[in-house]
Amino acid sequence: MKDILPPKFPEDNLKVITHCPVCHYHYNPVEAKLIAENDGAHLLYIKCQRCQSAVLALVLMSGFGLSSVGLITDLESQEVATFQQAKAISGDEVLELFHLIRSSEAEKAFLS
Repeated sequence: MKDILPPKFPEDNLKVITHCPVCHYHYNPVEAKLIAENDGAHLLYIKCQRCQSAVLALVLMSGFGLSSVGLITDLESQEVATFQQAKAISGDEVLELFHLIRSSEAEKAFLS
């Protein structure tokens, strides 16, 4: 992990991303991929070799210490990067989709 983490990163605080949350297999930290970094925040992608589940971990370093949050996903690392660069969906687009799904044309399409 040393090659993707900034200097003085406390390795003993990395327990959150050292074991698979699904099967508890011990990760090889060298296999973590750095997807993005910004102002002390690092988005890491780790895929379990045993069960093939993946974790997206956001590791934040600040004056208050180290904090992290993880998300189990079925995405591949390339897909994470693609979605990260995708245009945001607006509220109007969500409502438009909702109305389309509720419409009689959508009902006919689903029943056919």
